[in-house]
Amino acid sequence: MTVPDERQQFRVLFRAFLFRALDLDLLSPGGDMQTLMIQFAAILAAFNLVVAYVLVPRYFVSTLPHARLLIYAWSDEEFLIGTTISIVGFLMVLAWDTLLPDLRDSLVLGLLPIRTRTIALARASAIGCALGLSVLLVNIFTGFAYAIILTPPGGGLLVLFRSFAAYWIAMTAAALFTACLLLAVQGIVAQLFSYRVFLQISGYIQLTAFFVILAVYFLKPALATPAGLTAPQSRIWLKWLPSYWFLGFFQQLNGSTHPAFAPLAARAVGALLTFGLLATITFALAHRRTIRRIVEQPDISPACRSRRGSRLSAIIANSAFHAPLNRAVFSFAARTLARSRKHRLLLAMYGGIGLAIALAYTESLLHGGWEQTWNQPNAPLLVASLVVQFFVILGARIVFALPIALPCNWIFRVTAVQSPAAYFAAVRKSLYALTAFPIWIASAVFFFAIWPGRSALQHLCVLVLAGVLIVEKSLNGFRKIPFACSYLPGKAKLNITLGLYASLVLFTAHQGGLLEFWAMQGLARYLALIFFLAVAAAWARFRFNAFAAAPFTSIQFEDRPPGEIFRIDLGHDGEVLGGEVYVGEPGRP
Repeated sequence: MTVPDERQQFRVLFRAFLFRALDLDLLSPGGDMQTLMIQFAAILAAFNLVVAYVLVPRYFVSTLPHARLLIYAWSDEEFLIGTTISIVGFLMVLAWDTLLPDLRDSLVLGLLPIRTRTIALARASAIGCALGLSVLLVNIFTGFAYAIILTPPGGGLLVLFRSFAAYWIAMTAAALFTACLLLAVQGIVAQLFSYRVFLQISGYIQLTAFFVILAVYFLKPALATPAGLTAPQSRIWLKWLPSYWFLGFFQQLNGSTHPAFAPLAARAVGALLTFGLLATITFALAHRRTIRRIVEQPDISPACRSRRGSRLSAIIANSAFHAPLNRAVFSFAARTLARSRKHRLLLAMYGGIGLAIALAYTESLLHGGWEQTWNQPNAPLLVASLVVQFFVILGARIVFALPIALPCNWIFRVTAVQSPAAYFAAVRKSLYALTAFPIWIASAVFFFAIWPGRSALQHLCVLVLAGVLIVEKSLNGFRKIPFACSYLPGKAKLNITLGLYASLVLFTAHQGGLLEFWAMQGLARYLALIFFLAVAAAWARFRFNAFAAAPFTSIQFEDRPPGEIFRIDLGHDGEVLGGEVYVGEPGRP
């Protein structure tokens, strides 16, 4: 028996781990991971091109002295470092389930004659390659432009090379710090708890990290000025914001003599070494110990109905939904969102976009960008609440179409004894209960706490009517039971629809918030706005009821394949076997 070539094993494992780096098969057009990676790379490069187009030209046309331009560039450099940290953090969150060994690795790789060292090196190399490529693409244009900007006239090639090297070393160090921080957090949790408990809490840590990254990126104060870096009140922010640490690290590498950068650079180096060591230790322990213990430990077990949380959810479902069908559909949808990490993450992605836009508006309010205050009606908070509602409802509607398990399909198919209209009404009530009602309750508590009662009530009425309109419009034509219809990978194309939804909803919510703020200044204008929204919501509800009660409208349990040719790529030992399969209408050759 020949001994397997360890280098060949490494190449095969590296390719497999690289294509598993993002567990996003639902986003891939035609189920092709290579196409998804190419499109994702193009998006990152295009984003950096837009940033370079906005930020760079002003430096070449400015008549200010070069020393003053270097100071003005601090804010841009901090923005680019913060963007790199955020994008790397998002990628680590999306790849959360593939960073450490799972049950599949234990059952498959644990039985093969492969060294643990080879598996760990291949996984670490795949993660590093994906993150390195992301850092390169998100700085591909600004990395060259700012090296030229930071080089003084007549500085020569040596100074230009130092600025170029300092930029990329700082960006790489910031990305490495972010990756090591999240990997260390996950690894420590995996070592402290059993595999079953780790699976239960890992998803919540993942979502927490997602929203923390968003909040820090959009709400951090602008301190990249000589006054901001030296002010006593800025010390607490500079102590906890990594983007300013690596700004100091970059400035030290580039030869800056400002005294504020030395302690920031020291903090950056210390944090990088600390979390790098923790990530290395926990990563090694996960491959040496955890991969063997996973087989001996149970997976996530079904919820115990005797627990207080399960009894409370059952009481809420029984009191809110008297009809058994409505209660069944709602309970199934709610428990799926509570237990499925993939569905929660996808919903969080949509909600995160809305939250990011809302935080951008509230940041301008906090920093005095608007001539209003928190305790009075203002356009930023009106727009923020509308944006969050838009994205949460639309995100839940899209997630409803993604299945959780085939047995769910069979159970609902066998027990579908009532009319389709009854099932569609149950789906509508579930969407209201899971998205619209929580947003309305939270908004009522928030706005009644900070605004006068009349203004809060006026906005709440607009928010409710807008929510009804969104729910009714989004479900018109939706013939599926949530999470119980088969699905063909790639139909969502979220890498395209995310941008389209973000642009459309941002424009609509921004103009709608300004219109609402203007209408709230006069009773007649406000009543006209309410009348328009009420008519639109009533018409959308009428259209949905007509669709649900149509005689030929049936429940959809199978996703119909489009009449086109898919290419199936099957990889084996680094070689690609190509084939084409026609998946058109049944009965056709």
